[in-house]
Amino acid sequence: VVDYHQCTLESLEKDLAARVKWGSSQHVVISGYDMSTGEETLFKDNMDVAHALFVRKSDRKLILFRVLAHPKDKRLQSMIPAI
Repeated sequence: VVDYHQCTLESLEKDLAARVKWGSSQHVVISGYDMSTGEETLFKDNMDVAHALFVRKSDRKLILFRVLAHPKDKRLQSMIPAI
């Protein structure tokens, strides 16, 4: 159970860091998938996370994607869907 008032982009990143190992030159990019529209939304800040959780709260499900990106060439190193 996630409280959309308390969940932040940083807390999602910390949770992922406990489960996924990435290199020191990589950073995690998190986005959400809206099943009703078929669109993926990049989470740029805490408001994006809170909004996505609030909108999907009646569904009780938010599909998240995490991507490990290399900052220099911006190539995607791995893409792992997460629910």
